[in-house]
Amino acid sequence: MPLPKYNWPECYPDDVPCGKTVAANGDAYRLVDTIPPTSADFKMYKEDCPHHNLPKDQKKYAFGVSFWATLEAAKEVKRRYPRANQFGRKKIALIDFKQELGVIAIDQPRENHISLWKQEGYCPSECFKKEEV
Repeated sequence: MPLPKYNWPECYPDDVPCGKTVAANGDAYRLVDTIPPTSADFKMYKEDCPHHNLPKDQKKYAFGVSFWATLEAAKEVKRRYPRANQFGRKKIALIDFKQELGVIAIDQPRENHISLWKQEGYCPSECFKKEEV
């Protein structure tokens, strides 16, 4: 099935999103500050971590929003990075992806990691299902 026509943010480089994508669909988990989450909880990686430089072959992911494919993976990130300035105070939100949000990369850099490239005017906060504990 062909992808719908998306309206990408002007800050995206010409090669983002790349060709190896599918329309967003299914459930994913996001570490957020608030329940229910707001648009501030869904910043692209380069906004969340402006001082962290990704390797050249992964620069496209800097324009994505990070999610986790399983609840266990999201909990593991909280466990591995427990400080308050890391993920220790974050909550886990279950998000039901809709294709209108954008696309996800099918060549993820890490297992259980999902990069969502959001289209202009759409936010995953609108697809919030529930908080996971």
